[in-house]
Amino acid sequence: MKKFVTSDPHFNHNNIFGENGFVPTRKHFKSKEEMNDTIINEINSVATGEDILYILGDIGFGSPKVLFEILERIRPRIVIVGGNHDNSKFKKYIMNNNYETPHGMRYEYHDVGFKEKRDGIVFYFSHFPMSIGNKRVNIRNICGHIHETEARDWNVINIGIDSPEISEDIPFGRPLEVDVVMDLVNKKWEKNMKESLTKEEWIRYGGSK
Repeated sequence: MKKFVTSDPHFNHNNIFGENGFVPTRKHFKSKEEMNDTIINEINSVATGEDILYILGDIGFGSPKVLFEILERIRPRIVIVGGNHDNSKFKKYIMNNNYETPHGMRYEYHDVGFKEKRDGIVFYFSHFPMSIGNKRVNIRNICGHIHETEARDWNVINIGIDSPEISEDIPFGRPLEVDVVMDLVNKKWEKNMKESLTKEEWIRYGGSK
């Protein structure tokens, strides 16, 4: 089983794509169906039914039934963190139509976020970027929401579909493995810490000599 993470698919969002869309990374799409299909196909190209996909908010627009039908086209099990475009009717519909798969429950829903610990570091998964202090050694935040903007804090990384913090070599809409994202935000924090501290200060914060 692998864990993947993405954010802000904005399925069926009419104003986000095309020449007049407000997000530059989606200007090449001619229709919402093309955008939806691209995102779903990229997810399914790397994840199977045995895997888990974290979607950190802003699933899409339309009725809960329509959005549920879109999510049902995605192969891995889905853990959702509610975003500013995800309302209580959508959450209720998801939970009322949840079901067991051979690998566990199909859906899981968190209103604000959740956390996981790896190698002594606590990683918070949320829709909105957290402000936790650049010099907090053992805390990181993996978020979405800010689209084509880089997260300003050193220990926060934007992994939304439109994020500039995702390599241009990654096809649009393809999720990243959680372990990869954890390494990315760790490297971002370490790079900025090294550049802002003296060598002695860096070592005091637990950095290598």
